[in-house]
Amino acid sequence: MPLDAVTYAEFNEQDKLELMWYGAYFGIMLVMFFYNFFIFVLVRDITYFYYLFYVISTTALQFTLTGASFQFIWPESQTLNNTMVLVFTAMMPLAAVAFVRSFLKLEEDKGINRIMGRVLLVAFVGVLVSTFVLPYLLVLKIAHTVSFVAVSFGLYLGIYYWIRGIRAARTFALAWFIYLIFILLYLLQVTGRTQPNLVSTHALEIGSLLELVLLSLSFGHRVNEEKEMRIQAQQEALVIQEELNVNLDNVVRQRTEELEEANRRLKELSVKDGLTGLYNRRHFDELLQIEYQRSFRENSWLTAIMLDIDHFKNLNDTYGHQCGDECLKQFAAVVYGKLRRPPDLLARYGGEEFVVLLPGTDMAGGQVVAENIRAAVEAIAFEWEGYSIVMTTSVGVASVVPRDRDGYEALLRVADSNLFKAKESGRNRVVHSTG
Repeated sequence: MPLDAVTYAEFNEQDKLELMWYGAYFGIMLVMFFYNFFIFVLVRDITYFYYLFYVISTTALQFTLTGASFQFIWPESQTLNNTMVLVFTAMMPLAAVAFVRSFLKLEEDKGINRIMGRVLLVAFVGVLVSTFVLPYLLVLKIAHTVSFVAVSFGLYLGIYYWIRGIRAARTFALAWFIYLIFILLYLLQVTGRTQPNLVSTHALEIGSLLELVLLSLSFGHRVNEEKEMRIQAQQEALVIQEELNVNLDNVVRQRTEELEEANRRLKELSVKDGLTGLYNRRHFDELLQIEYQRSFRENSWLTAIMLDIDHFKNLNDTYGHQCGDECLKQFAAVVYGKLRRPPDLLARYGGEEFVVLLPGTDMAGGQVVAENIRAAVEAIAFEWEGYSIVMTTSVGVASVVPRDRDGYEALLRVADSNLFKAKESGRNRVVHSTG
């Protein structure tokens, strides 16, 4: 094994350069993560999620390989450190495969590409599981072998889709080609075929960094392509519309009305629960934030009521899902009938759980409304295939005069906690408190 003798000053200088390099590397990786996380929050594209998973897995692996994890996070456990090396070694390519399958839409490919993507995904899940049962060196060899196949497959896919005319695939292919080159440089050094140098010593970090940058650019190219396709489709639609306007004004007017009606229905479907006709959770969360901030500005009370059907699973299992659906619809109708004011709103929060929001209602008023709802639900009775169906509800109430703009989630948590207390206290009751 070759050894280098250096002076203490030279060692300090080299150590300083190493720290500067790793500081720059991890700094860039964090910037890339937060930049793409911001984009993910805006576009909500699942492919960006897989990309973020890949970035953070790569960063975690390099952080562990450099010994920083052992030094700062788990300094007392060599066994844990070895295990985490294997875990991150499996997670990084697993995230890469998931990203590639989503980015290139391999599930829409009916040929070998889809099958190979699935095989690699399953293979890396297997590698991840094996980290806890197989010997360290064996898992490492398996992971490196399968990873090399995965990188080569990524390069092949980039070239394949490039040839098929997808412009984003050019940068995609270049990313995997560069990463493959740096992996080879690293392997040549660790096998003793080349002398260590600055590039080969940090080949994995440099390769992963360049690859992730190029993949991010490729992602941007794909977004631009899709934008251009949408613009082209809009232009084509405009041309068709202009042609129709010449002699088919009535047809255009009719189609415009149909489109407006479809948009109206689509908008309604996006905010309504299909079974009960109530607002869905996503729309309720938007309205909750608006009402909470209004109460904050006006220094007024806001009450949230969380409630669900007691023993709903038993009803569902005993009488069937259709009976369960009928229970949900009748429950929703009865609760809605107990809300008297226009600002009051009711939403289906999930499953058999519902939520009521009462702007301008203090704790005493919220308790009255909740008790009225509980009593009305208790009075529900209907026949189902010869059986008499009755229901009760447990109710959690929370009231608050907001002291900040962003405490709406805490208000719901208090109401949900009170709902849990109502269940724990025997069900069919109301538990209330201030938020």
